[in-house]
Amino acid sequence: MVSGGCAWQSGRPRSSLRSRRRRLPFGCRCRPPLAMVHAGPAARAMFAAAEAKPRRAVSPLGIPKSPSFHSGLDLVASQANKRSESVSDVARAFRFALTGAAMEGQGPPQKAPSPPEPRSPPPPAAVSPERPQPPNADKESLMVQLPLLKDAPAAEREQLFVQKLRQCCLLFDFADEPLSDLKWKEVKRAALLEMVDYVTTQRGVITEAIYPEAVNMFAINLFRTLPPSSNPNGAEFDPEEDEPTLEAAWPHLQLVYELFLRLLESPDFQPNIAKKYIDQKFVLQLLDLFDTEDPRERDFLKTTLHRIYGKFLVLRAYIRKQINNVFYSFIYETEHHNGIAELLEILGSIINGFALPLKEEHKLFLLRVLLPLHKVKSLSVYHPQLAYCVVQFLEKDPSLTQPVVRALLKYWPKTHSPKEVMFLNEMEEILDVIEPAEFQKIMDPLFRQLAKCVSSPHFQVAERALYYWNNEYIMSLISDNATHILPIMFPSLYRNTKSHWNKTIHGLVYNALKLFMEMNQKLFDECTQQYKQEKQKERERLLQREEIWQRLEERAAANPAISQLSLPAPSPAPATSPAPAHSPPEPTPHPAHLAASEPARRPDREQNDTRKQAYNNTSKPLLRKKSDLPADASTVKALVDHKRADPYLSTPPDADRC
Repeated sequence: MVSGGCAWQSGRPRSSLRSRRRRLPFGCRCRPPLAMVHAGPAARAMFAAAEAKPRRAVSPLGIPKSPSFHSGLDLVASQANKRSESVSDVARAFRFALTGAAMEGQGPPQKAPSPPEPRSPPPPAAVSPERPQPPNADKESLMVQLPLLKDAPAAEREQLFVQKLRQCCLLFDFADEPLSDLKWKEVKRAALLEMVDYVTTQRGVITEAIYPEAVNMFAINLFRTLPPSSNPNGAEFDPEEDEPTLEAAWPHLQLVYELFLRLLESPDFQPNIAKKYIDQKFVLQLLDLFDTEDPRERDFLKTTLHRIYGKFLVLRAYIRKQINNVFYSFIYETEHHNGIAELLEILGSIINGFALPLKEEHKLFLLRVLLPLHKVKSLSVYHPQLAYCVVQFLEKDPSLTQPVVRALLKYWPKTHSPKEVMFLNEMEEILDVIEPAEFQKIMDPLFRQLAKCVSSPHFQVAERALYYWNNEYIMSLISDNATHILPIMFPSLYRNTKSHWNKTIHGLVYNALKLFMEMNQKLFDECTQQYKQEKQKERERLLQREEIWQRLEERAAANPAISQLSLPAPSPAPATSPAPAHSPPEPTPHPAHLAASEPARRPDREQNDTRKQAYNNTSKPLLRKKSDLPADASTVKALVDHKRADPYLSTPPDADRC
């Protein structure tokens, strides 16, 4: 008795059909031998023939396909033997059924009948792109050097074209075994090159029978599972530092893309016929390929999707919707996608063709999809294309300027200086196309942010912001609204003339101040006086604060109850002596003599001295910062024993910033 997991395969005899049916579990995939099925020979033969045939899925084009890949070339090659194999299956099943009937007359079976005669397995339904199977007789019969299309009679060219398209459905391994099947790879490459030239130079060659074969060949070769990303954690891709993973089968893929583009651009191409095969599922699979790391393939995909968008009007809304879904997933889920720049480039061309007035759908796309793309950390990869799309919207509808600028100010980076430079670049492009009426709505929050950028210690941020004063159109807008803008910008500009460390920034600041002075001399003088008054008030407030604290300390020291408290002794100032408790408070110095006051009144000087001394720290141990938590002896010892890398550094690190 054959052992197995199902009830009908156990060692107990079965006395009736009822017991066998009762013991057969529901959903069991195992089938009893045909000798145990109580039916006539004809029914048993039909049952065996149906079970012997392999089950394969069917593509939308009517061609069987493998569950793992969409290759149907081997099935096409085995169509000639399909009918004979079916007849032989029925004959073997009928012979097997007769044997089972003879055994059935002898009583309950004790042993499963012998299996049917082995037959050669059919050719595989698909060829895996990773590991294609070696060429067999069927492949060799197909992968032959077919006659040239231009040399064939006109009546036979269509059939020959179809044969070449089917010939190119065979996939080869370029990664694991690049030197295998060289003969067949060359045959496929030659066929693709010939078809590209044939479609380009000939007219009337794209007949109705070509569409399903061409689309199927394109799908089989291109629609595949992409390899895992080289930086799966979503790290920012640096084109100058990181090398992308290139597609190994590109010698064939490039020709397949070129052939499909030639078909789409041919004057004989009829979208009404092709829309049966280039449908929403086709577009969705095409969009999935945009995540490939190979920039060459993304460039072809960009052109292909743009041509499909232009040819098929019924697919336009669906394409925009699916691109939105890709962006949503990128912004709020993965933050990693290799084709965002190419998709934005397609959208830039699409936005340029939007009809006026803009639909509400398009405005929502700008506010809910394009603007949130600014907050992704990998903005540098696709920022030029994104800025172009935003500017295109503002040129179409200037009323969108205020929500766009406010959104950019909302997403403005605080600590990422290179990203801040990108925002400044985009903002200047927006100001180049802004209307004067719209400028007045956003100038106040915009120039407050620009004032912060001008005061930035990062010289590239300050430099990029000061370059706005070299733009003639922006200067004309500033000149018309100088009474509002100059009071906002003057404190930052005047402060940087003395405090900024970069000499280039000094020159740009002097240039901006000179332009403001030429615009309105009277207003410039007023801003100067107002700035000096504010600085004077700030100094007075600082002195008053110090005096209040000193009086508070004196009164606390004079309290008799202070002896009952166990307070740590205050550390004496390095350059001052403590004043007696009965001494009167010191008089407030005049602001003109503030710069010459004693060091105790200038704690910032002590901080500067400490900061300067921190760079001479080659002999200092790596100590932890002060904390309320108890010190860990093992941690302190490990930090003290740590050997610095100062000999390998041009500038020793700052111990206070470790």
